[in-house]
Amino acid sequence: MRKIIPTLALASLSLPLISVAANAQTAPLAPAAVTSTPALARIVFPSNAVFQRFARSTELANSGPSTTATAWETISNDASLSEFASLVKAAGLESLFSGAGAQSTYFAPTNDAFNVLDPLQLARLKEPRFKAQAATIVRQLVATGRVSFSDFTRRLPTGLKVSAPVPVQSCGLSGGTFLNGLQIGASLMCFSYIPDVPLAPLPVDSVTADGVTLAVRTAVIPGVNFAPNHFRVGVGGAMLETADYPVKNGLLHTVDTLPSPVKLGQSLSDIVGR
Repeated sequence: MRKIIPTLALASLSLPLISVAANAQTAPLAPAAVTSTPALARIVFPSNAVFQRFARSTELANSGPSTTATAWETISNDASLSEFASLVKAAGLESLFSGAGAQSTYFAPTNDAFNVLDPLQLARLKEPRFKAQAATIVRQLVATGRVSFSDFTRRLPTGLKVSAPVPVQSCGLSGGTFLNGLQIGASLMCFSYIPDVPLAPLPVDSVTADGVTLAVRTAVIPGVNFAPNHFRVGVGGAMLETADYPVKNGLLHTVDTLPSPVKLGQSLSDIVGR
């Protein structure tokens, strides 16, 4: 698998990481196939990193048939999400990702999101004494409801929002009598109505995770030579790497950043020390 927070993300924007796929195709996410997901190369561009983050398109997963695997089964069986799986275990929140009830949206940071963190601080975060803090971070990665990539980017091909329908006036003859095919003594009746044209819903501009509203930003990447536009979606302080992996209890997106705990207002260093 390849490849959520109105506060500073743990991975500094001055050194974000850019992923380049080892091959052009995305492997389908299924419990039997996750271990064969192609490896990803990581390249750092300190000078133009922010531009690179937004210029790179969010990729869509090869959904395939509906899966019977839960979000937790998918995460725990994917080698590229092993660091996040260990953090979920340390927080004791496996059940948050395995519930088969209400549909949710899950944001799973890839291993590359953890690679930019201090390994000693990360190891401390997984200790039992920091279980509550780890849980605060993990809960911010499960959003209410099922929100797909198309919900974030929904728009007309031109990128313009759909305008409201315009009232239409319709007129016709009413009453009178017919003589030799003519309607005699009729009156002209007019009325206005609004065409029953459904409005396309606007793109989702925020999601709610653990009671916190996370802003959504969508960057449009123009297609070349009349190719369709691409999109780069950011949720809070994280960018979606790959979107729309189907799971039994919702949808799973991978992200490039581990969020800082907004409820605590602290960085990882503040929580576990240096």
